[in-house]
Amino acid sequence: MWRLLLVIVMVGVACNSGDAQLSGPTPAPTLESPAEELLRRAGSFEETEFSATYDMLAEFDGGVIEGTFTWYQKKGSARGDFSGKLGDQNSDFVLIPGPGYPSESFHYVCHVDMKTCVESRPESEESAYVDGQYPVVLGAILISAEEFGEAFPVDTASRQQIEGQETVCFMAPSAVNESFESGEVCVTDDGVVLRMNQESVNGNTFSLDAIEFSRAVDDDVFELPYPVIDQP
Repeated sequence: MWRLLLVIVMVGVACNSGDAQLSGPTPAPTLESPAEELLRRAGSFEETEFSATYDMLAEFDGGVIEGTFTWYQKKGSARGDFSGKLGDQNSDFVLIPGPGYPSESFHYVCHVDMKTCVESRPESEESAYVDGQYPVVLGAILISAEEFGEAFPVDTASRQQIEGQETVCFMAPSAVNESFESGEVCVTDDGVVLRMNQESVNGNTFSLDAIEFSRAVDDDVFELPYPVIDQP
């Protein structure tokens, strides 16, 4: 998860609000294995059409990332928008994958303030993650219930309504990775994360809370919003 936060910082340097309506938690149906149920739901994510806007807050190593993150997804197409602050700097950008998503790392970074897009291609598949140059796929990881399930051994669950959607919230008092301390993720039946909270042993925190959600996504949203220019 912290890899993506690094990507957001790097992209931001290089380059609608509302209150979530939540009902009180009620016990989820008896689950023989909350962890298996979480991964079952996560397995539907890639085929789900939706758009969701989240309030996002990350506090780590004395830095803060705060703003809104919107994810659009439909039939193999995806787009991620970030608007907010990286530390004390305003940052607004759009990430759209090129042909071959998600197996290829070619993507566009579109800078809202300059109204231009640039291509970004890592030198190799391995360096895409190491160098933080694969932000669109990492954007999907940001809201991945599967990624959460691999890092946190969930042991309890409860039902909650979030933005009009029935979710099951999975809680984990500990983590597989010693860097993390505890976590919570709320997921729809078809794999969409609408809330996520994580805390690390050194005090780093990360949270996503859905403030808007839709099951319908217009094809036009995946078109580049600005002309493509060469990298400076």
